Amino acid sequence: MIRTALMVAAAAALTAPASAEIRDYSPDGFALHWEAPVMQSREALWDKLITPSRWWSSDHTYSGDAANLTLEPVPGGCWCETWDGGQIQHGHVLSVQPGKQLVISAPFGPMQSMAVNAVMTISIGETETGETMLIKDFVATGASFQNLDELAQVVHMVQGQAFKSLASNE
Repeated sequence: MIRTALMVAAAAALTAPASAEIRDYSPDGFALHWEAPVMQSREALWDKLITPSRWWSSDHTYSGDAANLTLEPVPGGCWCETWDGGQIQHGHVLSVQPGKQLVISAPFGPMQSMAVNAVMTISIGETETGETMLIKDFVATGASFQNLDELAQVVHMVQGQAFKSLASNE
């Protein structure tokens, strides 16, 4: 029992972000950041990244099933969700550097109807010791009357959950 608990704690520590923070927030925007070494090759992590159904939570989809998510990793490509009875473009790709970086204009969820500009940048690099490093930045801006500072914590939680899943070995 104790051994199992220690193994679970060790596994959680391996997938926990080395850094996760709300870097800045105000009524007209916020900046979020995560980074962590991961136990995957850069190629495997890239393949996982461009398949959001493998790491995005079904709890944060319109259809209730992450299997309905697709991503076209080309400039202008769609991060879309399609299901019986509906479809949505969660974001569109701004920049692709295969194996290195993906930049998406992605005003997820309620930010779309608020006309917020949100950009998610996910970078894959290496640590000084040669481990794969995953870095994610999410920046949202809008008008001060939108009180985006009130959304920062919730978006940090949702995006952090996705980061942890992407960084995991599953």
